[in-house]
Amino acid sequence: MEKTLCKGDVVCSGTREYRLLEDPVMNQDKLNWHVLAAEMNVPGDARRFMKYTLKDNVAAYLPLKRESKFRIRYPYIERVYDYFETSGPLGREAAFLIAEYEDGVDLREFICREGGQGEDTPVQERQYFSYMLQLLYAADNYSSYNRSDPLVHRDLKPENIMVSRDGRRIKIVDFDWAHTDRRDRITGRLSFSSQKTGGTPGYMDPRAEHQYVSDIQADIYSLAMVFLFLLSGRDYIRDDEIYSYMEPEGRDLAYRLQVWRLKEQYRQERYRGLRNIIQKMMDVFEKRYDGVRKILSDFKGFLIGYCGSQEEYDLYFTFPELLQVPETMRGRTREPIVVSLYDNESDRYTSLEIGRYQMNDVSIGKHMVMSLCNIKQELYYIPLEESLKCISGAGEDMKIRSGAEFECRYGKLSLRLYMKKRGGKSYEE
Repeated sequence: MEKTLCKGDVVCSGTREYRLLEDPVMNQDKLNWHVLAAEMNVPGDARRFMKYTLKDNVAAYLPLKRESKFRIRYPYIERVYDYFETSGPLGREAAFLIAEYEDGVDLREFICREGGQGEDTPVQERQYFSYMLQLLYAADNYSSYNRSDPLVHRDLKPENIMVSRDGRRIKIVDFDWAHTDRRDRITGRLSFSSQKTGGTPGYMDPRAEHQYVSDIQADIYSLAMVFLFLLSGRDYIRDDEIYSYMEPEGRDLAYRLQVWRLKEQYRQERYRGLRNIIQKMMDVFEKRYDGVRKILSDFKGFLIGYCGSQEEYDLYFTFPELLQVPETMRGRTREPIVVSLYDNESDRYTSLEIGRYQMNDVSIGKHMVMSLCNIKQELYYIPLEESLKCISGAGEDMKIRSGAEFECRYGKLSLRLYMKKRGGKSYEE
């Protein structure tokens, strides 16, 4: 009789142990199992999202292994913590992926709760525009991760976007169809594959389905469909159209924005700029945006006009925790911020160099308590531990000054900041 896992079972990766908090559920579409688990011997919220499958189930094993390679740290992208293969718990070789657990609901469920196709309030409008902005930052981040071989998600849709419990933040999940854009090194042209490209009818670019191609422009098309979902409260491509829009006779439906499908408020002149952006995101390949960064620039321009001023935009759409990465991001700067940390609990000093638009996690003992972020040569913090409090040296905007002190249930931290000059010398901020 084949072994199965159930609530209370413990799975060991060799260095970490995970206890199942519920009975696993099988994902019929992807043929793998998923379950909420807790990483053992980790105080605080140690909940993790576990997915697993038998290795001989190739249709499920290969996507899971592919997802395990998509390890990017970014606020709007699901974080993969661990991946391992073992025969212990199931008696046969199996693969396990451990990802962060997002305590919230997917975007489809969230919109249904918010009122679906009813008119949106001004607060809801700003909330949905904030989601669009976060999605663009996430797509720009993963597609820029390796510019010579860009990453693409291939299955962006409401079910693969989680909304946090407080409704302020979204996160892209399920990178099991993630794929790299393979181009000929001489011609720069895409190399096509006969393999299944992934994607969901109604959200995938018909071009990807017919030409078996995966590139960032396919993700841009899917993002347009997600944006239209937010602006209409339902799928832009209806259930009875999900096959016809992929055929030549469905070209108009697939590539031309039909304004009547949006909620009435978004048909107004005030939103013309937004509609133009979405049209260019979903247009035929030759006319579509060729990267996310230009969309970000155009979308910010729309939002500033929507808000009426740069100041109002900053009030609603500029938050330190959003880690908004500007168009000029070019990796590490030659002049990073040097952070000297004193951990009161272990009586130990450590030093970090944080390049411009880079993040570093900070721990007290073995417990991760916050992330430090260098934004335009200013240091900000993002709490990762609920009990973390700033005693001194940081304001409500989360900007840190030299001499800042923090405490939480695990102990205290003191930080001194230095600006590192060319040549290696440093001076205190």
